[in-house]
Amino acid sequence: MSQDESKAVVRRSIEILDSRDPEALEEAWSPEMAAMWRAVLASLPFSEHRIKITDLVAEGDKVAIRIATSGVHTGEWEGVPPTGRSWTNTGMAFLRVEGGKVVECEPLFDELGHLKQLGATITPGQE
Repeated sequence: MSQDESKAVVRRSIEILDSRDPEALEEAWSPEMAAMWRAVLASLPFSEHRIKITDLVAEGDKVAIRIATSGVHTGEWEGVPPTGRSWTNTGMAFLRVEGGKVVECEPLFDELGHLKQLGATITPGQE
């Protein structure tokens, strides 16, 4: 599979997540990854959730993306009750494509910045 084909698979995989269509997940995600994302989408505590790829780089079977996300906090997340606040976040993910499907995905996000936008206070643990 060429790097351009791998990039196209990753673009499609993010479009599917952005559409929140669990039935379409297996178009671009392996069965194991589709099952994981199906569970994530079912419990996502954000309405109006959007994902936009801002950068995409591929080498071999690996694709790195930088993404921007946004939404409205409408369900409990990380122990924070729904606030109704809008938020934006940035992150990246490293994916591996095999046989025309994403078989690995390691996302990284600014969770602390996200929590701060929701008004959460962070208290360091005590020993």
